[in-house]
Amino acid sequence: MVRLLQQQNNQKNGKPITQFALIILALFLSVGNLAISQSKTDLVSVKSIIQTYYDWASDVLMGGFNKSFNENSIGALQNYEEVGEVEHTNTTHWCVISPSKMPIKVQWFDHFPHCMEMTLPCWSWFRSQHATNDCGFVLVGGLRFDKQGNSTWQNQLVTKHMGCKVWHVPNEQSISRDEGVFHSPNLKFLRPTFGRRGYLQNPDDAQALRRVVGVSDAWVASQKGNGKPLQIGIIQRTEKRVVTNMNDVAKGLQQALPEANIAISTFGYPTVLEQAKWFASMDVIVAVHGAALTNSVFATKGTFILQLYPPGFHFQSLEPLIEQSGAIALDWYKGDHPVEEFLTVTAKNPALKNTLQHQDFEVPVDEIVDILLVALDKKEATPLMMKKSSIY
Repeated sequence: MVRLLQQQNNQKNGKPITQFALIILALFLSVGNLAISQSKTDLVSVKSIIQTYYDWASDVLMGGFNKSFNENSIGALQNYEEVGEVEHTNTTHWCVISPSKMPIKVQWFDHFPHCMEMTLPCWSWFRSQHATNDCGFVLVGGLRFDKQGNSTWQNQLVTKHMGCKVWHVPNEQSISRDEGVFHSPNLKFLRPTFGRRGYLQNPDDAQALRRVVGVSDAWVASQKGNGKPLQIGIIQRTEKRVVTNMNDVAKGLQQALPEANIAISTFGYPTVLEQAKWFASMDVIVAVHGAALTNSVFATKGTFILQLYPPGFHFQSLEPLIEQSGAIALDWYKGDHPVEEFLTVTAKNPALKNTLQHQDFEVPVDEIVDILLVALDKKEATPLMMKKSSIY
């Protein structure tokens, strides 16, 4: 329930990652995925596989999310910081995004949360190479940031705010390697089936991105902190996964924190800048799991972001982005072992996935309020919170 407690436990128990362990992990997860696909009707086997691999992967992958395969040495792993810096003046650094190395279906690249899984690791690489003033993306095989129009979130971010060039090529063989410095990460490795996804190398990359979008540190300081009231932002979805009593949540928080400023938004802002400002100005954010939380990359360090999950659905794709951006991820979900329960049910009946993730639902206001009071050090954690914080 409270991922802050999980983070504290992980810091105590985390194991240093090694290249060898990561390679073995990839092999084990491949075997685990095959076993799951062959045992869809055997719930005992599925639950055993899920529990074993998820627990082990979550432990081993702590600290290892910023690794990627070196395309020139299959099985060798490289850290972004280990890439040798190139002393070129006015040389474009190109990050190659190829369908052959993407962990998602090609058509999902149009959906900006999935697109950012490919794009943000490139931003970290640009920064490690001091190349943010001359950066570029090579999009292979028909991939486009602007397929749905120039105003799309991902196109605004890459071309307007990052200021990166975009080069379209039909295949990797058509790239002229004398046109700059190239990096072609195997993005499949940054999105494991179990464990933590790798978006950014460190929180400074997220804060740098916030600034280039146009949200300065001085502007943030004018909105929150320094004795100002606590700023709490609530995002209410307008379709699918709607919390039917979100107004009651706002009232409950206001009663518990009368000094706080609480704002509810449907988050219909048309520009990346407006969305970034909203996230950067909040001390606490409450939202249902969904695409809007990709904007967590613009949250300032220490912001609490509480995700609400529909009953039976728990897919932790955005918690790593929240934490890698320097914010603190909190969860509310129904049940004791939501990941295991969700995967077990959908392994037996895959069609249930869409039903579970799109359902409207009601949340217990007192539990939501208590999670945030504990996070803000205004209340002690309950035994139930302690139990739920240790399930991963």
